[in-house]
Amino acid sequence: MMKHVSRQELMLELSRYSEHPVMVIQYPVEDDKNHKSRDELVRHLHDAGFHHAAEAIDNNAVFLRGTDPKEALKVYHQIEQHSAAISADLYYKGYVNDDIKKAIK
Repeated sequence: MMKHVSRQELMLELSRYSEHPVMVIQYPVEDDKNHKSRDELVRHLHDAGFHHAAEAIDNNAVFLRGTDPKEALKVYHQIEQHSAAISADLYYKGYVNDDIKKAIK
């Protein structure tokens, strides 16, 4: 039997088996206001030293896979704090967003 699952349920389940944090980014329909917000976020990420994340967002990447969960959590916080237009969810070891702190030692 097949059962409907949400994107978040699926990502939480998959993240239990991965050693890498995965970020899922959602972009709104583009207009002048949120395009400016995205450009400001990209500049801010570059200034903070998160060049790969900045380039990925500039290229409208939907999935980002990291190697360091602490750094991924920092990038997640930068997106949450500096963009009104883009939303992100970060998954790692069966946790999402700030709950990831429970999995980081």
